Amino acid sequence: MKKIALLIVCLALIGGGLVFARGSDQSSGGSAGVKNIKVWTNNAHSKPEIEAAVEKYNKGEGVQRGINIDYTVHGSDYYTVLDLALAGGEEPYIYKITGKLPQLVQDGSIIPLTDLPDWFKQSTLKDYEPYHITGQSLFNGVPYTINWAVSGYSSLAYNVPLLRQAGFNAPPKTWAEFEQMCIAVSKVTPGKTFGTYMPLKYANYPVYVAGTLAPTYGKFFFDFSAGKFCFSDFVEYFEMYQRIRAAGAMFPGIESLDDDTARAQFAEGNIGFILVNASFNVGVLYDQFPTKMEWKIAPVPQKDPNVRYNVMGTTATSLVVSKKAKDEKLLEEVARVFAYFISDEVAGTLFTNGKDLPMNPRVVQNAKPSSRPQWNDIAALAAGSVLRPNDPSQMITMEGDDINTAFGQIFTGGNARQILADLDRRFNAGFDAAVARGTLKRADFIKPEIEQQFKRR
Repeated sequence: MKKIALLIVCLALIGGGLVFARGSDQSSGGSAGVKNIKVWTNNAHSKPEIEAAVEKYNKGEGVQRGINIDYTVHGSDYYTVLDLALAGGEEPYIYKITGKLPQLVQDGSIIPLTDLPDWFKQSTLKDYEPYHITGQSLFNGVPYTINWAVSGYSSLAYNVPLLRQAGFNAPPKTWAEFEQMCIAVSKVTPGKTFGTYMPLKYANYPVYVAGTLAPTYGKFFFDFSAGKFCFSDFVEYFEMYQRIRAAGAMFPGIESLDDDTARAQFAEGNIGFILVNASFNVGVLYDQFPTKMEWKIAPVPQKDPNVRYNVMGTTATSLVVSKKAKDEKLLEEVARVFAYFISDEVAGTLFTNGKDLPMNPRVVQNAKPSSRPQWNDIAALAAGSVLRPNDPSQMITMEGDDINTAFGQIFTGGNARQILADLDRRFNAGFDAAVARGTLKRADFIKPEIEQQFKRR
């Protein structure tokens, strides 16, 4: 009872009166026989397009099939809301998930997509077979989600007039130039303009960091050739950020800064660079926080201008199906909604409008070109990107601070070398323990071909 009461209170505080449907009897407008299929994401960047697609479905195919899509886009508290909903058995039938996917598979909270009707398996699922990745969409050889879009953490968004005011006519190509320009930008209007930011309140910001490192190192926090965590390899990157912050060139209050707040400040013209510009930020900076100045896209700066690896991408939206869909005998309806959300029609619109990069080249070939030059630039930079492979970090138990907390300590002035060395020790110890218990196999994470993919241009 205490858990239920706590859940209700938390949801009231976070969701502002958010109400959960408890099954297929919650139909749209009270229409008898209409199955209400709830879908949750935190994809604010594509909200207009998806809401328009949902409305079209509900007025067309949905009427014919007796299905109503109830789509909700949550804000920066999405994963908190989702965790609470999962704890209380109040999650939607379809929802977006990222890092906790292996855990949901393990505890049986979601069902494999092979449980959906045959027509889905023979069409949608078969169509995306080439894009499955073990540990990301496939678990024990069974698909639990579909890699239908990729987000390219491959570019640098920069404020053109602010850079000119600081005395530069071109974006930085190296880390040294980036540091120099960040400090110069902060002196244009002291106390108002800043070089860059780091959104420590945003749950996925370490993934941004990893993507930024890939063009310089050809790897991220796990070395697939050596089969071990390697945080300490990137100490120079973190120390660069510490110098930028010490010089007053980092947007203040990063401890409580989320991604939306930071992007809004960039759109206002107060921040020079978004170093971790995921591809969907183009849509954000056009529709959610329209920019008030000229801005462009450039490649991510690298440590050595003569050594560059391919960029790293990651799956943009991993939709999964709750076990409730099977328990409540709604597999047909849920399959129809799932298939529609990643259909060529919807994915093509998202590409044209500069919101998501479809994984399937057929979608891009058949879609209308984008009218947003920054989007076309990002699509070109992301060409040949290496889709981030699955590492053991989400499947091990370790002592002490997690990655977010440890990185936050560094970005706010902690000893980078000591903290990164401690991460290596604790993560590798957790990995070793999992291997010793037999819950993980080290051989599954020895993939020297990943290194070759980063090198291949």
